[in-house]
Amino acid sequence: MPKLISAIPYFLARDLDETLAFYERLGFETAHNDGDYAIVKRDAVELHFGKDETHRDEDATLCRMQVEGIAELYDECRALDIVHPDGVLEDKPWGAREFSIYDPNNFLITFFEPAN
Repeated sequence: MPKLISAIPYFLARDLDETLAFYERLGFETAHNDGDYAIVKRDAVELHFGKDETHRDEDATLCRMQVEGIAELYDECRALDIVHPDGVLEDKPWGAREFSIYDPNNFLITFFEPAN
């Protein structure tokens, strides 16, 4: 039986340089950038971006990333002043600690860690 190993989100970005700079502030490294397509990596997470100057803020895009050390990552994001006002770190009833940020393309990124 085939086994799925991982998934790599592909997002559209109005401004690829601004998007890459944002993710680099979060500790991602740019692994590829040809001006129309870019890849960033941090630990085991890889995100792909395609340039699309017509992307609208109304286009809802959401992503959840599981992390270890959520409190430390939350502190990093708070220091960068990028935590969503309604997405502060908290324990959720579904058994996760999580918080959210928006990137420059209005993508909602939720970081979560299973509660102990």
